[in-house]
Amino acid sequence: MHNLSIKKAGHLVAIGAGDGSNLARLVSDRYTGVHIYEADFSYATELKKQFSQINTTVHHALVDSSCCLATFYCFKPKSFNALASALPVINSSLPGIKCVHKMQMQTEDIAGIIGKLPLDKDNNTLLLEVPAQNLQLLIHLKNNKLLEKFSSVVIQHGKEQIYEGSATLTALQRFMEEQGYELNGSESSDSAHITLHYYRDAQAIELLMLQEQLAVLRNAAEQLELVTQQALSEKKHFEQQAAELNQQLVSVRHNALAEKQQLEQQITDLSQQLATVKQQSQVEKQKFEQEKTELTLSLEQKNELNQKHKAWAESLSSQNEQLAKELKEQQRSSQLSIKLLAKSEADTTELRGRYAELYKTEQELRNLVGELYIKLSAASKFYDKLEQEHPELLENKYPL
Repeated sequence: MHNLSIKKAGHLVAIGAGDGSNLARLVSDRYTGVHIYEADFSYATELKKQFSQINTTVHHALVDSSCCLATFYCFKPKSFNALASALPVINSSLPGIKCVHKMQMQTEDIAGIIGKLPLDKDNNTLLLEVPAQNLQLLIHLKNNKLLEKFSSVVIQHGKEQIYEGSATLTALQRFMEEQGYELNGSESSDSAHITLHYYRDAQAIELLMLQEQLAVLRNAAEQLELVTQQALSEKKHFEQQAAELNQQLVSVRHNALAEKQQLEQQITDLSQQLATVKQQSQVEKQKFEQEKTELTLSLEQKNELNQKHKAWAESLSSQNEQLAKELKEQQRSSQLSIKLLAKSEADTTELRGRYAELYKTEQELRNLVGELYIKLSAASKFYDKLEQEHPELLENKYPL
């Protein structure tokens, strides 16, 4: 390493320090505190012994961008241990590297860890030695506004992609440049890794941000000027429209006043017409009342005459009914008299014939006695029948 002196000293945070070779070059008593996080238990134990003389805390922890249960791949040599499996091409480019075993471990969120540390505002140092996760952890710190607390960032990364899903060296460098970090130096850690030293002057970054804000404000001022000019132009246009509308309003008011006078004259005429109509209607009403009174009297007279006619009609109807009854009785009496007269005439004719025959011959009388007996028997039956069917004839004692 050519020049690893740190321009500012604050807190040093080391993630995946491994055997401590890179960390040893950075650690000094100028740091307020040193915070080391290592996933391998044996490495963590050695780091506690190695840095026990300074203000250092060593944590046995597997750091990630979230808290979860993850698979930790243990390689030989163990400096390649990672949270991801190695790419197949590594078997040919680095034949001495192989995965020995895997284990399930609980991860800790780097944002949660660093957020709890008593870091200075912006003069701290971050050491990252997890090639499989470097870019992912940096992005997570940026999103949680924690990356800005580190003015110095030292990163050990693979020269080529070693792990499944790991970022390329180019992508990592582009990200650091986008965050305002300048590459202050680099060195090869071994045949597979390179160590990058980044530094960011907080005041320079702040000045740059102020310049960018100034440019934004100037652009906004230019836009405001354009908007102001447009507003003035629109104001002039609106004033012209307002003047035209004012003239139209005056004309409308004049027309409205004329129409108002005309309507008032029409209302006066209509009021006079209404008074005349009311007077006429009053006269018509009086005539109507008089006609109504006359019609009422005439109606009463007609009702009285109708009552008389009705009584007369009822009397005539009663007389007609009585006459009808008497006529019916007379008809019945006439019919009965006619029947009795006819019967009397028949009997008289028959008796005359009998008497004539008696005078003719005695012999005929004797013969007729027999016939008379028969006839008298028939007459007796007829009498009995007549007594049963017409007793009123016997009551009147008409001669047979």
